[in-house]
Amino acid sequence: MTTAQILQTGSVPLSPVPWRISPLDGTIFWPALYVAVSTLVAAAALVVWRIYASPASNIPGPAMAGATAWYELYHWLVKDDWYEHLQALHDRYGPVVRVGPNEVHFVDHQFCLRLHNRADLLKCPTYYRPIRHLLGGITDPQRYRQRKALMKPLFRGETLSVYASGTMNNLVEALQVRLLSGAGRGPTNLTHLLWAFSADIMTSYISGEAVGLGKLEGQALVAAHEATRPYGIVHLAAIAHSVPLLMQAVDAFPALKRLTVIGWADKLASTYLTSWGKGESKEKNQASRNNLGIQLADRLKDKYLAHEEMTDIILAGAEGLLSNLIFLIHHMAQSPRTMDSLRAELDHFSQNSCHGRQVWKDSGLLQLEYLDAVVRETTRLSAPWWHRLPRQSSTPVTYKGQIIPAKVSMSFTLRMLERDPTIFPDPEMFIPERWLHSNPDARRLKATSVTFGVGNRICLGYDLSQQVLKKALACIVQELDFTICVPEGGPGYLGTYPTRNKAVSLVAELRPRSV
Repeated sequence: MTTAQILQTGSVPLSPVPWRISPLDGTIFWPALYVAVSTLVAAAALVVWRIYASPASNIPGPAMAGATAWYELYHWLVKDDWYEHLQALHDRYGPVVRVGPNEVHFVDHQFCLRLHNRADLLKCPTYYRPIRHLLGGITDPQRYRQRKALMKPLFRGETLSVYASGTMNNLVEALQVRLLSGAGRGPTNLTHLLWAFSADIMTSYISGEAVGLGKLEGQALVAAHEATRPYGIVHLAAIAHSVPLLMQAVDAFPALKRLTVIGWADKLASTYLTSWGKGESKEKNQASRNNLGIQLADRLKDKYLAHEEMTDIILAGAEGLLSNLIFLIHHMAQSPRTMDSLRAELDHFSQNSCHGRQVWKDSGLLQLEYLDAVVRETTRLSAPWWHRLPRQSSTPVTYKGQIIPAKVSMSFTLRMLERDPTIFPDPEMFIPERWLHSNPDARRLKATSVTFGVGNRICLGYDLSQQVLKKALACIVQELDFTICVPEGGPGYLGTYPTRNKAVSLVAELRPRSV
């Protein structure tokens, strides 16, 4: 048919279809059916093997936990009860229970402390999949030590000392001024203010310049808080280590991170490294000495890796500081006796300090025993309920006659250990005195605290966090009295890490301190 005939008739001749999907023609149907059936059979065989024949199959626990990592994900996203469910599993199955295809969880924390202090243990590659390239997620202990040696000087010594005596003190003073300005003016949302302070601390330490959240007021502060703390980061972590395809997609398309709850920190880290490797002028190079991100890229010889490390440091540091600060305020308000003892120590110290009542500017503040005890006790109680520490041994481990095969992950949950009555008597009570030198068990307790890590895997930000917490607490209790507005249903604000349907802020009535 010619073009003219097509235009005249308005029809187009159709060629016969060379194939068709039909039960009578197996060109497409039968191969597709074979692939589908083979996939289902292989999946079923894998599930059966995991439950009955895999290395961890001899450990008691629910069959579904052994079958798939989605068992945990179900209790995160659907039931929203993972921590409570984990406790129930131990009540049913005993001190060691299987919680995943290749992971067993312990509540025998004395055993865990002995085990996790071994320097040869590997980190669980599945659990730490989201940060496997970063210091906190490197599985091999030798590679970890090499990376730590490169990064450690940036969080110790002169670097930290210069920051603490300058920018940190300025931010602490700005926080005190901000809180005093709101005293006597009605309820103050301390979660918003303390988050702004924590984010400014971490961004200024990494870049040399605070992001400036602490300068915001009113709705601008609220909007900034909501934009930088979306409620879901804990659930995102659970999804990431349960769904390998998600991390593969992120690895292939790093820009996807900008669409998640960590997007704000990812963008900041990117801006901090824009000048790296561009041959800047001497003046700009001098200014960039305060930018730890550039120094980190120089040490790692990898801009992308430095970017990822910075994002993780900003997020983990800011959330960790906020959590501890909220617990500090809560327990100070709930324990007048502790408040009086701490103020007595600070007042006595201020009388001999060249900084007077601005005691946070005096480096001797860090050596005050009762202040240290208060911070340690708060750190213990604020240990995250959602984080556990899974490790693997290259050789089998024996637990009470039971063999844990090599490369099976063995974990414990931070909050469960820090509230174990066999380690900490009256674990739910706020008792700073347990950490004082006068307590014969104080040294043992300090050796068992794991909130900042265990063995040779200790958080690099430990010293930074201790200085921030002690300075911030001192500046607040020196000048302010406060009464917490406890919401109906109890202090939900203590669930400090943002999770689904649990957005409760710490709100308090502030007053200038009465003598």
